[in-house]
Amino acid sequence: MPTDVMQPGVATHNQKGDTIIQNITIRPIIRTSQDIESWRHALRAAEMYNPRRTLLYDLYHDIVLDAHLSSVMNKRIMALTNRQMHYMDAQGQRVDAMEKIMRKKSWKSMISEIMLSKFWGVTLLEYNFAKDGSFHVFSIPRKHIRTQTGIIAYEQLGDEGMNYRKPPYSNYVLQFGEDNDLGLLLQAAQYVIYKRGAFGDWAQYAEVFGMPFRIGRYDGYDERTRQQLEYALEQAGSASYAVIPADGKIEFLEQKNSAASGNLYEQLKDACNTEITVLIIGQTETTDSSQSSGYAQSKTHAQTEDDINEADRDDIISILNDEVHNLFMMHGLPVMEGGSFVYEMQEEQISKKDKLDMDLQIANRQPVDDDYFYDTYNIPKPANYEEQKSAKEEQRQATMDAMKNKSEQPDTKNEDDNNNLFQRLKSFFA
Repeated sequence: MPTDVMQPGVATHNQKGDTIIQNITIRPIIRTSQDIESWRHALRAAEMYNPRRTLLYDLYHDIVLDAHLSSVMNKRIMALTNRQMHYMDAQGQRVDAMEKIMRKKSWKSMISEIMLSKFWGVTLLEYNFAKDGSFHVFSIPRKHIRTQTGIIAYEQLGDEGMNYRKPPYSNYVLQFGEDNDLGLLLQAAQYVIYKRGAFGDWAQYAEVFGMPFRIGRYDGYDERTRQQLEYALEQAGSASYAVIPADGKIEFLEQKNSAASGNLYEQLKDACNTEITVLIIGQTETTDSSQSSGYAQSKTHAQTEDDINEADRDDIISILNDEVHNLFMMHGLPVMEGGSFVYEMQEEQISKKDKLDMDLQIANRQPVDDDYFYDTYNIPKPANYEEQKSAKEEQRQATMDAMKNKSEQPDTKNEDDNNNLFQRLKSFFA
């Protein structure tokens, strides 16, 4: 997943020769223990009259280390980067020169960074245009962005800096995301914090109750024996132990619920993961299959995810055609008036069994080349294919001829029955 941190010393050149990374002071991320109170404090700082998002973005940097959160974020980003995109001119023809640029790594990086604005609230990209028409993008550290004033601050806690909405910076810097949007990570943060707390308590539970508890008893007046017992238990391993007088007593009160086996912590962890999944991709069945899931339920959940991905693609296309297109034209990339970026249409995905049923129904109505079935279903073609096909055709023809001859022969049994009936009637009336 693209990171939000720019590496110090990386030159960000553009056609004007101006740079941004060299003019700002990048501070390290402050990684502290996060809890719900720190999340609320960071939120209040980001929403006050003169907002500061430094604490909030430090929190975001911390929570995206969560494996489940980063996984579902990547899943949504890959739905954009894995779908083929094209650039069409006003006549609807592909522009090969632009297509080559769109196959480079920098293009996928740009799409990923634009999508990250939905998670972080904002993305500010600085474009570096080369003489050969290619480009690279650099994400401005978000702690330096002041969306309310359009400033890239020299210091992450300051207000003075460069106005990226005015020349020369507006010629190669684009903002993605709304000024006041704090992103989906704001809602995800609370669940990651709760889950970490559950993991910590779970680990402590396993440490205390995962190994047998040992008790050493000694005579209440024998200090030497007490010290020897304590030393022996300490050297015997990491399991918990207690050294008590012989007439002392330690009692463990066993809980009669799910917490007694640690299930409560697992249930809390799973509940937090479910909330994160629903928040990011709208459903759970395409990431974690539930016990009650079935084909219809899974199909409905998959459709929900497809709808979200389609909405993301529509947003990306709008951004590319409304904002990025003008910037590319300004810097001489092979785009033109009336041209547009489009996603490649994707066929509806159906199971192989359903596809085979459809193909067989079509083959029963009209001729279908045998090679189609061999290629589509990856069936090895026999070496004596022509010989087998001829034999099969002869057998089919023989079957059809036999059926035809049978239909042309008179039904002698019916004629005999009719004659017998006529004779009986004739004798009756004679």
